[in-house]
Amino acid sequence: MVETLLKLYNQYFPISDPVNVFSVVMLIIFLAPILIKKIRLPEVTGIIFAGIILGPKGLNILKNDDSILLFGTVGILYIMFYSGLEVNIGDFKKKIHKSLIFGLLTFGFPQLLGTVTSFYFMNIGWGPSILLASMYASHTLLSYPVVSKMDAKNDESVLVTIGGTLVTNSISLIILAVMVSMNGGNLDKTFWIKLPISLIIFVGLVMYFVPKIASWYFKNAEVDSSSHFVLVMALVFVTAALSKFAGLEPIIGAFLAGFAINRLIPANSLLMNRIDFMGNALFIPFFLIYVGMLVDIRVFFNSFEAIKITIIMTVVATFTKWLAAYVTAKLLNYSKDQRDLIFGLSNAQAANTLAAVLIAYKLEIFDVNILNGTIGMILVTCIISAVYTEKSAKKITIISSGNDGEDLVKDYKNEKILVPLSNPKTLPNLVDLAILVKKPENKEPIYPLIVASDTENAEVELKEKQKLLELASKHASGSANFTNLLSRIDINPASGIVRVIRELDITHLIMGWNGKLSATSRLFGSTLDHILEKTNNILIVAKSEIQWGLTKRVVLVLPTNAEFDHGFYELLNTILYLSVNIKSSILLIGTENQLDILNKYTKKLNINIDIMHKKPGNIYETLKKEKKEYDLPVVYATRKGTAIYNYRWSNNLPKYLSEIYEKENFIISYPPNIEIQKNYQTK
Repeated sequence: MVETLLKLYNQYFPISDPVNVFSVVMLIIFLAPILIKKIRLPEVTGIIFAGIILGPKGLNILKNDDSILLFGTVGILYIMFYSGLEVNIGDFKKKIHKSLIFGLLTFGFPQLLGTVTSFYFMNIGWGPSILLASMYASHTLLSYPVVSKMDAKNDESVLVTIGGTLVTNSISLIILAVMVSMNGGNLDKTFWIKLPISLIIFVGLVMYFVPKIASWYFKNAEVDSSSHFVLVMALVFVTAALSKFAGLEPIIGAFLAGFAINRLIPANSLLMNRIDFMGNALFIPFFLIYVGMLVDIRVFFNSFEAIKITIIMTVVATFTKWLAAYVTAKLLNYSKDQRDLIFGLSNAQAANTLAAVLIAYKLEIFDVNILNGTIGMILVTCIISAVYTEKSAKKITIISSGNDGEDLVKDYKNEKILVPLSNPKTLPNLVDLAILVKKPENKEPIYPLIVASDTENAEVELKEKQKLLELASKHASGSANFTNLLSRIDINPASGIVRVIRELDITHLIMGWNGKLSATSRLFGSTLDHILEKTNNILIVAKSEIQWGLTKRVVLVLPTNAEFDHGFYELLNTILYLSVNIKSSILLIGTENQLDILNKYTKKLNINIDIMHKKPGNIYETLKKEKKEYDLPVVYATRKGTAIYNYRWSNNLPKYLSEIYEKENFIISYPPNIEIQKNYQTK
């Protein structure tokens, strides 16, 4: 009976039909996280366990074939690319010395203790012992998606861990290259000359050409084209493939590709949403399944040596990674939660470790017991990593969310952003701008608006403009943002916009402008001028020629005494959030006092951004002299009737910007007139 059932089982399993294989994998990705939460373990562990149970060493439902290997390899490259993409470059530069400290510690402790324990307790030579210890020293940011999901990615401990990962993984991979060359008898003077030269050339070429290619394409291709995502993927995997020619593993190439195009992909953009979706929904879970399928639990029941090696490897790797996190936290004055987060992120052994052990096993440097011990260590360290990372990231997010800097601005949850539409060519950029200034805490939808003049053809005009609303909704939904589509018939567009602002209590109005000055109107043109006079909310007038993500530097221009304006901090908060999302630095053209306020305010809001300073003089000459490619001037304009109103400043700036930045983006922003708003609400 049993034999009959086994024959019947073996007849149908493992599954070979591609459709059935993919169906099972999708069910694992969907159900495993849900089920594992029932016993309060992280989602990552559920997918790994599913791989163990359903893999060839378990129930043998899934075969570890080329398709699983392909997607698993893509998954780990995607994790490394994603971690490079989300590094805050400005803050990374500031923290590079701290990253070096952690990188050397998280490499040194495992390498030293791992070499000694491997030689004396596992009975292998000094060469294999050094290689095995380098596997302990390396780690994979397997739990990084958890940090990103909980919005703890900007904490200093995370940035230091990412930088340290690059350091320790690079050294570990160099040791692997040396040991492989030594095993093949190729370790001569040529090797030591070739390795550093090829490494320097490769990094230089990637950091120069990858962003050049991406920025050129983003500037000239359609804004919402899926080809943007395809180009990014091509750059990542081509860079990963080419890294082999420099003597590096593909994971380093993938990280460098993400780091190189970091600033070109805004955090809340359509492209970033596609990258998030493909990674978290498909590629990364495939890698976790692949890791699980490598585990052979039966070995641990058949051989005490395998159990002993697994215990030694797991204890040494975990203890030394904790020790490195502990010493780093002491040296850099980090909290217990930050220490635990560093340990959680750096404890997972996967990519480098797996690559090294498979290469060494094929070259007969390691035996089958070390191979199985490595897989066991990967499983245990991945579970520990997921548990510690989720727990500590949650605590850090809760603590940081209590930042008292928010008391200077209005409640994020009440922000309402209105985007009047009239031109289909500028529509994507205006909607993108609304998304970039919208806080993640703000659950309000974006309000696209069309207005038809109250004439005999009003209904026909409204019907024609309806296409704009559909385009806006489609574009916003691509980046997981909701919209509330509005249409009005009024005397003229300006009156319709003003009426909607008052009806819905709009806080932010984003308007497009072609940069052409009107001979009959004072500033922009009759519509914008009328809206400026009749409204008191934040007004952002944007001239958009290229995608916002191409911005390298925000040139923030503040008038004298702007800091004393009633709506200063509200508008400043919006500008800062835009700068953070497009990953740009800030050049402040303003007074020393304004620079001091800006530095203190960013620190209070826990915003990490590079701020440079230029003293104000002749504003026209200063802007002209400081202009660089991909600059985004953001001017703080003053409202008539306020204490700091300056006629020459407000009336000349549109003209100056139109002349200097004829083919570039720029923004003229008006703060909310809070005193007038209070009077209006009282009435």
